[in-house]
Amino acid sequence: MAGEILVISKELGDQLARCMAAERVRVLSVEDVSRVRFDREVGVVVLDVSVVPLGSEAFRSLREQVKGPLLAVVSNYEEAWLALQLGCEEVVVRPFGPEELKLRAHKMLGLVGSDRLIVGELFIDLRAREVRREGEELHLTKLEFDLLAYLARNAGKVVRYDELLEKVWGYGYSEGNYDLIRTCIKRLRKKIEDKPRKPRHIVTVRGVV
Repeated sequence: MAGEILVISKELGDQLARCMAAERVRVLSVEDVSRVRFDREVGVVVLDVSVVPLGSEAFRSLREQVKGPLLAVVSNYEEAWLALQLGCEEVVVRPFGPEELKLRAHKMLGLVGSDRLIVGELFIDLRAREVRREGEELHLTKLEFDLLAYLARNAGKVVRYDELLEKVWGYGYSEGNYDLIRTCIKRLRKKIEDKPRKPRHIVTVRGVV
């Protein structure tokens, strides 16, 4: 069933079921992966890797036979990288709030509206002009929010400085204004990145302006 979520963790399953109690999404949870039926399609499979370790025989069986995208719940970014390498479509890194897990599941089910964006662990509500990271609200200036929102809409693309000046700042071409962008990005990285000097969300491509 496309609107069904299978959770390999009783604890996470109960949390997600409570969050989605008012929605038309069925949440099933199991603790033993051997009890999972592979002859039916589900909208999302949420896997707690503390229950089924990455790379284990049970994980390989689940990955090969499950009919639905896999969202892995992991404890650190090393596990997150490994989960993606092993074929998981999405990851959530602990600690996180139930709402974050709900939104990521919504995204994979195609239920996240265009007014909400998910980039890594950032949740951007365009209508409310709010940004949350691991459930905690980040306090951004108007310009910082506008810059982040524009970059998030174009995630995975190289965005040139001239484009940012036009779309975010409303300026025409002027090389002297590039310092405005660099300064704003520097401030923004301090608020959204774990390690601002080694950013994951906003990465500068050298030689492209």
